[in-house]
Amino acid sequence: MAFRSFDQAYHGRVAIVLEAQSNPADLLGRMGAIVRRLDPNVVVTDVNTVADDQARTTLPVRAAAGSFALLGAVALAIAMLGLYAVAAHTVRARTHEIGVRIVLGAGAGAVKSMVLRQSLALIVGGLVPGLVLAFIAVGLLESTLFGIGSHDPLTFVAVPLGLIIVGIAATVVPAQRAARVDPAVALREL
Repeated sequence: MAFRSFDQAYHGRVAIVLEAQSNPADLLGRMGAIVRRLDPNVVVTDVNTVADDQARTTLPVRAAAGSFALLGAVALAIAMLGLYAVAAHTVRARTHEIGVRIVLGAGAGAVKSMVLRQSLALIVGGLVPGLVLAFIAVGLLESTLFGIGSHDPLTFVAVPLGLIIVGIAATVVPAQRAARVDPAVALREL
């Protein structure tokens, strides 16, 4: 905002800004009445708080951010389903191998950890290039960020950890199925 003398630069719309000691919303009605009492010819069209003005000004950006957050949640769910499908398919395709491993003495924990390790390798394999690209591309979005730095360390740590947790959660069920493979059935199907 720029403040200029009304005498020097006439503008049909004038804003009066007041600082309040108490809740500014309580003063809105009284301020309009005071202005009307001082000059009944003045038309008071809009009386609101600075917070209301800021909320109105940032509404398009906040709406876009909400839309992106929703799309991000949908994309995360689709990625989780995709990772689950890949892990389930891999376990089904390797049933014979898993059966042989169990016959040779691999326990349920070893089979689960094998499936989880392989899925974690896929997750990290996608996460590392994604982080590099995000670190580079975040400069393009810097003007739309409010209250957070463009290279916020918390974001660059929390998001990858969250993705790893979601990826592991998507792989738990196929890993448990792999651990329950009956070696006799798996070897008979050879």
